[in-house]
Amino acid sequence: MKSQVAQASYNTVKEALITEIAASFDKGRQDIMDSLEDEVKVVPALPTLDVSTKTGEDEKRENIKFQYIYRDMIKRHNDRIEVLNDGLVKAYGLIWSKYMSTSMVNHIEQPPDYATKIKNNPIELLKAKMASMHETVRAQKPLLTATSALIKLLTYKQRDDVSMSEYIKTFKEVCDVFTTQWGKNITDYFVEQQPEYRSLNNANERAKMKEDQFDEWIGLLFMLNADWRKYGSIKNELAASYTRGRDEYPKSLKSAIDYLDTHVTDSAYKEYKKLQKKKEKDKGGDAKSKSETSFAQKTEAMTCYCCGDKSHKSPECPLKDKVKKTEWFKKTGMVPKQAKKNFAQSEDEEDEEEEEITETKFFDTKKRQLDQQKKKHVADRKRKSKLLHRYYQKNKARIARAHKIYRKKAKRNPNKVRKHKA
Repeated sequence: MKSQVAQASYNTVKEALITEIAASFDKGRQDIMDSLEDEVKVVPALPTLDVSTKTGEDEKRENIKFQYIYRDMIKRHNDRIEVLNDGLVKAYGLIWSKYMSTSMVNHIEQPPDYATKIKNNPIELLKAKMASMHETVRAQKPLLTATSALIKLLTYKQRDDVSMSEYIKTFKEVCDVFTTQWGKNITDYFVEQQPEYRSLNNANERAKMKEDQFDEWIGLLFMLNADWRKYGSIKNELAASYTRGRDEYPKSLKSAIDYLDTHVTDSAYKEYKKLQKKKEKDKGGDAKSKSETSFAQKTEAMTCYCCGDKSHKSPECPLKDKVKKTEWFKKTGMVPKQAKKNFAQSEDEEDEEEEEITETKFFDTKKRQLDQQKKKHVADRKRKSKLLHRYYQKNKARIARAHKIYRKKAKRNPNKVRKHKA
């Protein structure tokens, strides 16, 4: 189980881990699952203290009430954070024990910041695991590995036999490999050339625009690589709306997934599937008719030389041993090759040959039986000899003691021993 999961893709391991946490963790599992899903520790927001809007004694009483409520909320907030921290440590142990291979463990423990950054932190451990799974192959030039990741992202397309869920899963894995090799800065130069970017003066706003542009690019790739037979109408609609001045393209991978997931499959795909089924059916019918024709041709050409039946040949004929070969061609009107050779011979000569063949077969059979009996006898002798030798080796000490006792008795009472032997 461990080796199989360790060799699986990053998203597969992440999904399996979240599923196991949902099934086995009792407290705080939702916060833990959200933290692992978002790859950020999801800390619940601090509660706020309400203030009374009344006056006088009523204000004091209500403020006291609000303070009690606030203390209780703070206590529950702290308990929730404590449960979250304990759950994350348990999740770390679960990842380490079930979803890590030996080579991956050695690779992750090498960096100097392992003890301060990764240890007991499942989120950082998952990130380190992803980096380890997608690291540059040592036997290959790093630039070639990065180029392969880029080509895979740009050329991976949904086939007509791949469902939307499988396409989403595989595309995310390809995208993870790409970001590991290239990061999220591949669209920065394009963004920097845009007038909107140049008009921004705030550094945070510029960084946000670059990040959003990368997410939009990934979403566009997801839509472009989807099966055009299933989602061609969406692509045409988006292109048409953009020409009319409305940019309705998805702004992230999540919105692109939602866009395609809610779309009804185009009629062009249904017609394509019907055409494929029809072709397969026609192809199967042609193959069947060809096989029937060839079988009919073989049946017509197949005729028994012995009885004349067209359902079998002479070697399978049930009458081949009852009807003499010299009579085969007389009965059917067809002369087989063997009958042509034997036709010049007399019936008596053929009978003599058959008798000689029968005698030879008899003696060969007898000889074979004798050889088999001899081999069996030799094998039995060898087996008994092995058993005796094994028994002697196993009971060697006991047999030696018995011989020793026997020799002592023989010395004391030699007459009795001799009479006993006799």
